Amino acid sequence: MSSSPNRRRLGHPAANMTAIASPPTIPLDPLLDILARTDAATVVRCAATSKPVRRAILDPAFRHVITAPRATDTNTNGCGFVPAFLLGFSYVHRSLSHIEDDPARVAQHGHPRPRFDAALLATHEPVSARGGLVVLRQRDAAAGAPDLRRLRVCNSLTGDTTFLPPPTVEDEYPPALLAVGDAGRSFELLVADRSLRTQTFSTKESKWGAVVETHLPPRHCHDVPAGGGGGGHPVVLGPVVHWLCHGCLHPGVKVLDTTGAGNATQIALPQGYHSRVRSTQRLDTGLLLAKSADGRLGLLVAEAGAIAMWTLAAEEESSATARWARQVVIRREEIGREAVEGPSFSVRFMGFGEKSGAVILQMDGVGLVRLDRGSKEAVVLGHGSFQHVGQTDLFQLCLHETDLCSLLQGMKPF
Repeated sequence: MSSSPNRRRLGHPAANMTAIASPPTIPLDPLLDILARTDAATVVRCAATSKPVRRAILDPAFRHVITAPRATDTNTNGCGFVPAFLLGFSYVHRSLSHIEDDPARVAQHGHPRPRFDAALLATHEPVSARGGLVVLRQRDAAAGAPDLRRLRVCNSLTGDTTFLPPPTVEDEYPPALLAVGDAGRSFELLVADRSLRTQTFSTKESKWGAVVETHLPPRHCHDVPAGGGGGGHPVVLGPVVHWLCHGCLHPGVKVLDTTGAGNATQIALPQGYHSRVRSTQRLDTGLLLAKSADGRLGLLVAEAGAIAMWTLAAEEESSATARWARQVVIRREEIGREAVEGPSFSVRFMGFGEKSGAVILQMDGVGLVRLDRGSKEAVVLGHGSFQHVGQTDLFQLCLHETDLCSLLQGMKPF
């Protein structure tokens, strides 16, 4: 039996029907211009669509475009920060009034969400972060049992975790990520004890290097900077590591040059900064060492009427009598009326993103706030129990950023 006419015509358009045309292809130049203003996840997804697009995205010229500051570009705010490089943040939070059987609240913010196990913050404190990596140290370790304080390095981009063997020196200072490459797959992590004896772990060698003795400055204070919660994280500028030490007899910024044999100096804090801070403000939560948009050392201060940024003069980076320049980032009334009328005006800095320029802080009477250093705008992320600084028995938070340039360098062409 012969096939029916209808069956023979199956799959062929009728004579009076027009085939649906494919959507037009976006030219590469406008597409790259759009991608330069979008988030890292979108860039990575587009790089998987075709060979020409991937080739253009992996070109060094595109990496230059996404990092070059442009005054008309809202993605960089014309200042060198790229807000899109902020993946989000993770936190664990439990109020002092929690019920015994009520677990701590664990949450993440960001889209797509960082590939990070936020529940780790219930037992670990974030002691350093850079280039998409978060360094965690276990809290409440038993005395005399250094193995319980072993460090782990978590990659917010890939979800990978590197467990480090115990170093020879005790990691008393907040560890410093000296270098991060290949989208966080390679890194160098420096640890230091209270005498600034240091050791560096390298993923290329898969082991700790030799112990380095540091030449200490006169009147070196052996108090250790606090590192938990993001407020005590070190700032790395080239081969130089900076730690904020506000609890010493002579408060300042400890500076360690990791080149050569290793020399330490100390920079005095800005003169008169303390007079701008309310008496109810704790200095261990109201000061945050940060990196300025042009790569200089900065100090964020929770003043009585504003959040201010003191920036160190470039030629003064190793001077004990350094010159600082002050600039208001945002006034309290611009964040919210409660920030001015609150009972204590207290602020707790939780972390700073050196790529995105984002600052996460907790403000009394307001809640959890994200401050954009580039646009100088603030967004209140949460109210409720976040409105009372210090009214928690557990609050750990860490920022997640992406180093998009490193990520693109590590990608292979089709």
